[in-house]
Amino acid sequence: MRTNGPGAYEDACTLVRESIGATGVVLIVFDGPHGHGLSVDLPPQVMPTLPGMLRAVADDIEAHIG
Repeated sequence: MRTNGPGAYEDACTLVRESIGATGVVLIVFDGPHGHGLSVDLPPQVMPTLPGMLRAVADDIEAHIG
């Protein structure tokens, strides 16, 4: 599922998902060839879990750097 149409890193995101056999992938790119970016390749039924997962990751990062 695309959140906002195809992006600069959509192909890379799909490649990662397919190469590891995952249900979905969220790819965050810093200073890539197309600048910073975010690509999400998830089936529609998984998309509702994404905000909670991202919040948990953010909380974990803050706990480790704060």
